Amino acid sequence: MAGVESSTVAPETGAKPILWSVAGTDSGGGAGLAADQRAAESLGVHLCPVVAAVTAQNSRAVVRVSPVPSDLLDAQLAALAADLPPAAIKTGLLGSADNVAVLARWVDRLRERAPVPLVVDPVLGASSGAAFADEATLRAYRELLLPRATLITPNRREALRLAGVDVADVPELAARLKAMGARAVAITGGDDAPHPSGLVRDWIDSPEASGWLALPRVATRHTHGTGCTFASSAASALALGFVTADALVLAKMATRWALCHGYPAGQGAGPVAARAGLAADPAAMPVLSWAD
Repeated sequence: MAGVESSTVAPETGAKPILWSVAGTDSGGGAGLAADQRAAESLGVHLCPVVAAVTAQNSRAVVRVSPVPSDLLDAQLAALAADLPPAAIKTGLLGSADNVAVLARWVDRLRERAPVPLVVDPVLGASSGAAFADEATLRAYRELLLPRATLITPNRREALRLAGVDVADVPELAARLKAMGARAVAITGGDDAPHPSGLVRDWIDSPEASGWLALPRVATRHTHGTGCTFASSAASALALGFVTADALVLAKMATRWALCHGYPAGQGAGPVAARAGLAADPAAMPVLSWAD
């Protein structure tokens, strides 16, 4: 693995924080790096899209997933480290245990020079049922990424698979994931059955606060890329200097705003559309129910 070389050129005035997104492509333009790009731009962060896997998909199904070779992933990260070091890193679809290991080594190397928040969106499968992670990759997540993660953002299904236990209580499930090394956990609830309150509830367990983060469900079928948008928005906020709990509030607001602007593209669920302006809508502020 190539070494990290620092740039000798001082940052120009007006430079944006840099976020690396190490994730997969979506040929339909809805999720993965496409959604990450929209989320980062909406929050004023410069995204470096690092391709870890290539998918063949449309709005209805994922047809094929191919991880990039680990040496190619390593080359992308080495090139960025020499010129565009990250203020934060976000992961999505990584595709293989080898790619997880490459990323973990780079996180360690970068952190020798400066703190770098790591947001892990454990993309283990598609909502259509397609599997993205074999047992070796899942083990690499547990052993290499969770102990390095500043924040992980699984949905409930992903959280259960990561924890390797069948736990119905969401706060307990989050506590188990923290015990595996993650510094903060947000278990998102958008894929859960509708709550009687009509709210979409995410359980957050962070150094600053723990409890339910909730907003009314947006009535739309265009939800493709929601999880990517949430994780990338949180990572963007961390790159901007927000603490984890505040970054999660902003991510919740940004995701709702993106859902409000989702649009049809293809015959299935269309993409959410992250954009600037979320603070202009008072209804975007989540309900906060902090635990003791």
